Amino acid sequence: MSTGFHLFLAVAALLSHRVQAADILVATLTYSSAWMDVAKIAEVLASRGHVVTVVAPASQKSDLMQKLPTLQYETFGDPEKPPSFKEFVKTVPEQMAFSSNSTGTLGLLKLVNILSSAMLDLSEEMLSDKQLLTKLKNSHYDVVLTYAGVSCGPLVAQYLDLPLVCTMRSMPTGQDIRATGVPNPLAYVPTVSSGLSDRMTFLQRVKNVLLNFACSTMGQLIVDKSYDDLAKRICCYLNLKNSFQEIVSFYCMLSAGK
Repeated sequence: MSTGFHLFLAVAALLSHRVQAADILVATLTYSSAWMDVAKIAEVLASRGHVVTVVAPASQKSDLMQKLPTLQYETFGDPEKPPSFKEFVKTVPEQMAFSSNSTGTLGLLKLVNILSSAMLDLSEEMLSDKQLLTKLKNSHYDVVLTYAGVSCGPLVAQYLDLPLVCTMRSMPTGQDIRATGVPNPLAYVPTVSSGLSDRMTFLQRVKNVLLNFACSTMGQLIVDKSYDDLAKRICCYLNLKNSFQEIVSFYCMLSAGK
């Protein structure tokens, strides 16, 4: 079964106690590839009669309305000034190839750090819009939909005190596993993006352990620190927990992988 189908079932389960249409808030970055999966799920939910609202940069609203007319939108930022993250995303494939060929691992780590910072800057712009947050608070949504990774989704869900559904079974850098303490035997559980199954040979298990260590280390050195800095800046007035692992532990449900 596809990830989208699993997510639809997950959201349906959370909302099964309601007879009327549910109000679903999508809080995630709308420029990355992960957005494609979230958008498909949002469209399916909207076609089932639910009201799905997407938080997006004001400069992107018209484009999103043309592509996804069944969804509603709440915006932030300057409508005449696209976020710098939009242009940065377009150059990521070329930068990754250059970093891999020229400076190896250190170059890739630097690129991941820059990408993480760009994503957090966009999230901070959204979370700093007090008028938007007040409007979201007064709208009384039922659930927040996001994807596993560096995004505003967990912070928004915690601020609104809503259940949070994620579009991946786990975060690539493993923060959700460390935060929740869920068993993760690497001999049987493949690391996200490894391409491995639960039936691994000895060499594949070695590869899985090494990849997990690399991703986990990268997450702690780069993602955790950047997200902690963001949380500390905004949690003082949003009254939220102030570390990435505490925030990630707020996840209510993660979908199964493909």
